[in-house]
Amino acid sequence: MASYCDCANCRVGCSCDWVHCRSNPHSAPLGQGGSCGCSSPSCPVCSELPGKPVAQLYFPPYGAGGKDGIPLRVEPQSAAPWIGRFAFGHVGGGLSAVIASPQPQWLFVISDAQGYEVNTAKPSEWNKLPCIPVRDVRVIHEHNLVLFADFTNVCGYGNSGLCWCHRVCADDLAITEILKDRIMGTGYDPTGPTERSGFELEIPSGNVVRAAYPWGPR
Repeated sequence: MASYCDCANCRVGCSCDWVHCRSNPHSAPLGQGGSCGCSSPSCPVCSELPGKPVAQLYFPPYGAGGKDGIPLRVEPQSAAPWIGRFAFGHVGGGLSAVIASPQPQWLFVISDAQGYEVNTAKPSEWNKLPCIPVRDVRVIHEHNLVLFADFTNVCGYGNSGLCWCHRVCADDLAITEILKDRIMGTGYDPTGPTERSGFELEIPSGNVVRAAYPWGPR
């Protein structure tokens, strides 16, 4: 049986066992349900190829095809549906998720820690996320902001796409708390007394108040 978001507008029919989400912004691990904001696009993850012709695209493309990855059927409101296959990051057990972007018509896909952003109405417009590998994703509804983090960097996406991306530690980044106006976390600091130091970022500007590595603000 398929998993759905809790809202009625997201209850679309499909035979596969994946999340069907029409959300903005919303984060749901693949194969699990969640609640969302009920806006476009509709993005069911398909475990089978369609019975009628639908454009099939690879991210990234390699010649006429591409690498194995998460298959995702996208049904934009203003364009024809298409199926994308997003190449795995080959981390092994890495994060996989589908997240609607605050930027209209754009979508984030995390495939085994490899992140992508794609324009659902014009899928030729796409990019890999600057965080490699994606280890954490946070959606801050109050500021219409989606955060991605790897081992050293935190990047924020808003209504116009990538807003900022900052290095905040030397390694092993961990976001510990999201406050009203702050992102709090810790990371490896080779110069610190305990090898881990705290960092702070302002919301929504992304300004680094305090970094957990020697060359950043203290």
